[in-house]
Amino acid sequence: MREFEKRILSELEEAGQENFPTLLNTIVTPTGNASERNEFQTALTNLLQNGFIKIGLERDANRRLKNMSDEDSFALLTRITEHLVFKTQSGHWTGGARPWPEVVYTEMGKVEGRKILQEFGYQWWRQKD
Repeated sequence: MREFEKRILSELEEAGQENFPTLLNTIVTPTGNASERNEFQTALTNLLQNGFIKIGLERDANRRLKNMSDEDSFALLTRITEHLVFKTQSGHWTGGARPWPEVVYTEMGKVEGRKILQEFGYQWWRQKD
């Protein structure tokens, strides 16, 4: 499993779900370099393919997030530039088109996230920066 994937799962283990920009800003020290968004896209694609996450975009009448199909999620990930924009003046990634997509861990993702936290600790990458 790649570093970005581990970071995402460890953060989701804490929150359960998180929107794209908040999650990306948490797992990197944002610089606006396109590689941040590209690595995030690759990590989400891999996690989705392996059953660790789902992606939600809309909410039901009770305001619960509805998971998209994997097919729709993969299609959304190919358009990630519509959903992540870097704001130079504030120095962070923000959402583009509303609603902002949310990443939700599956039961498998939750278990893996716990293992990662036990092995590496909370936000271990911050000590590297």
